[in-house]
Amino acid sequence: MKILTGALLLVVVTAVTIPTLPGSEPETEIWRAEIGEDATSSFFYFSFRSKGADSFHLHRILWNGGAQNEPETTDFELLSDSSIRVIQRSFSRTSLSLLIAGELPAPLNENIRMIDLDSLGSSESDSTDLRNLIHVISVSKTRLP
Repeated sequence: MKILTGALLLVVVTAVTIPTLPGSEPETEIWRAEIGEDATSSFFYFSFRSKGADSFHLHRILWNGGAQNEPETTDFELLSDSSIRVIQRSFSRTSLSLLIAGELPAPLNENIRMIDLDSLGSSESDSTDLRNLIHVISVSKTRLP
């Protein structure tokens, strides 16, 4: 998935807290920004952190698929100072409302790869992934409380 640049029609920012069951992981705070690309296509940017944590551990870009395509997500899981897990998934269009709510239903397909910043190569996919991660972080930093 490549992020397109151009005129932005809509920016909506929300913050929600998703409670969890007693004894499970702490509640997760989800920050979400929506940027409309055109009349039917939007990108949603999510940043996830455990409630009370200082930093986000997961960033997600969701493209709603526009009028005719399957929705796609790219997750950037920050594993350490030098390691990022990148997970790309596609979903059925019936899953879109769950995806927009920050949930993760069963994907149609999934591709997982790692980026090791200590031995970063010059692959086009690594470069694209890092640009997209910087973009989602910049949306979080500039538009979220």
